[in-house]
Amino acid sequence: MNKVSPKLPIGRVVICRPDRTGPEAAACFLAETLDKHWPDGKRVKFLITPGGFLCVQKHGSFAGRKGWNSTENDIRDFIATADAEIRKTAMRTVLTHARGKADFITLGIDVTFEDGVGAELVSVVDVTEGLAVHWTGKSYPTDQDRKLVHVVDLKTHFLSLDGERVMILGCYDLTMWSPRGCANRTIGGNRRIRCDAMRQHACEWKPTAVLHHPHTTVKPKTWSQSWSSLHQKLPTVRAWASGIYYDQPTNSHPSLNDVLRGTRSGTDSVLDIIPGSRTPGP
Repeated sequence: MNKVSPKLPIGRVVICRPDRTGPEAAACFLAETLDKHWPDGKRVKFLITPGGFLCVQKHGSFAGRKGWNSTENDIRDFIATADAEIRKTAMRTVLTHARGKADFITLGIDVTFEDGVGAELVSVVDVTEGLAVHWTGKSYPTDQDRKLVHVVDLKTHFLSLDGERVMILGCYDLTMWSPRGCANRTIGGNRRIRCDAMRQHACEWKPTAVLHHPHTTVKPKTWSQSWSSLHQKLPTVRAWASGIYYDQPTNSHPSLNDVLRGTRSGTDSVLDIIPGSRTPGP
């Protein structure tokens, strides 16, 4: 009988592959990782994936509001589409292999209409219940002001699960803690208002675990200043990690090990599962 280790707060599937896959293939990849690559006896509270782990294309054009005009209602169609996709893919197989290994799985799911308007969501799936029990997503865009539907309800980034006060961040959301990312924004401007509100919510929530879902990370420095500033402002955080989709563009970029070390709280709180590049096709 394998010896069962104490449960770690966070696990992450580290993905190294040249391209992204469709929802069915992504779910099969996750099931295979849990089945064949999971370290014996290891358990985690939260297993995180990168942003856009599942990418869903939706027919037609988006008729609602987007960008900084987004409302809470506008994101609902995207969530409904993503939830339906989870149910019809191989997620049952994923959950079967996840039982006894992870309590919850966070899935980065991008949903995009044919006109290019999209939302970058994060779903929290309860492994025991087999359901998506919580939804949030990207609230702070990069250069997507005209194409991204924002998650404007910032309280959705915070929830209590498995004995942890969790903060869930979409891809670029972490930069709201960048020393320059917020302070240099115009007072009264959309970005400054969003930053200030998010920081206020976080300070009141006092998270113990932070789960970040970037789409691609090839340099730990991409997020290092934001993580450092977050720790200063949120000293209650004990466990933290960025989901990793690593596609090394050149040999001059940092190694995968460097990226892993720079995007987690430590091996005593974060378990890295690295299945390699062997994945199903799209």
